[in-house]
Amino acid sequence: MIRRILVLLLIGVVLLPLCALEVTNGRLRVVINESSGHLSVFYNADTARNTWISLLYEQENKTTYPTLSFNQRTYKLGESGDFRATVSQRNAAIVIEYRSNFCIVEETITFIKSADSRVMNGLHIGFAITNSTEADASVGLRYLFDTWLGEQPNTHFRYDDGRAVSSESVVRSDSTARWLVSSGSDGTGLMLMLAGAGTEPDSVILANWKRLNDVSWAFETVGTRNFTLLPYSINDSAMAVYYNPQTLRRGGIRQLDVVLGASSSAGYALSASPTAAVAATASGADSAAASTEPTTAAVASVLTEFINGADDLQLDIDADVAAARVLLNRINELLASGQEPSAEDMALIASVLDQLEERLGSY
Repeated sequence: MIRRILVLLLIGVVLLPLCALEVTNGRLRVVINESSGHLSVFYNADTARNTWISLLYEQENKTTYPTLSFNQRTYKLGESGDFRATVSQRNAAIVIEYRSNFCIVEETITFIKSADSRVMNGLHIGFAITNSTEADASVGLRYLFDTWLGEQPNTHFRYDDGRAVSSESVVRSDSTARWLVSSGSDGTGLMLMLAGAGTEPDSVILANWKRLNDVSWAFETVGTRNFTLLPYSINDSAMAVYYNPQTLRRGGIRQLDVVLGASSSAGYALSASPTAAVAATASGADSAAASTEPTTAAVASVLTEFINGADDLQLDIDADVAAARVLLNRINELLASGQEPSAEDMALIASVLDQLEERLGSY
């Protein structure tokens, strides 16, 4: 077993940027700033050449961020001094927790597939917002995404029916559009689901990034404006996803979903996938007290999905690294529990190690 764990460690060794958590699964790579929780997303557009393209503005990931509205006050998460950010991995999920003395915001990121993909190419970003006060509170969320791919061909956004967006616009909840795409000249794009995937946003505003960034919450679109704000911000588009404030009872939790990924002709849908199931189990309040057997079985199911989901050598390697990391996290949890691992735990771990060791010989 020790030799196999050393093999696993060899597979899982990846050099990461300082203070950043990097996770690759399928054709998607997520990098999280561990001090702020700010997000970067990359897509492997050409697996033969291992060509990674950023789906969001890459030069400064602080330009993409969520904002919490709590009792008519706004807090830019990752920068507000009222909240402390912590980043961790829970099995197949990345969890960013923003904690204050009045509210806890837990952002859970899991990998998903579009309906036309065999491997992971999208993200489900789930929010659980807890009112920690002794009174009811008004709670909402805005997520500002600094898009850039559509700036290259100067067709900043398109709807699922092909209509182009050339000026400031607002997409409301009664829209018939299913998704928005910001695509580059080579066809690689960022897709945001508007309907059919979890909590639908109340509105999505498409406008110049600086104009959106300069307001703390409410924004009035001007239909005659394009995506330039002279002289500061030229041809610079962004989208702000709004979940309007609602009353949240004391101790209550409001759950929201943001679903995005690489552009796809079929779009994304949320389902009870093994990855999502593991994330939900791991983030539950009683997960530490739960039996270890179901959790390990769920992890093994996720690993099988990772290992069997790829269709070329580079994706095989990426899938194995992701599987190795998930399994290492599970082994660490078992060691930290102070309890003797069950026979089923050991058998499942050994089975996955056998698969990884066998695949290592094929590289």
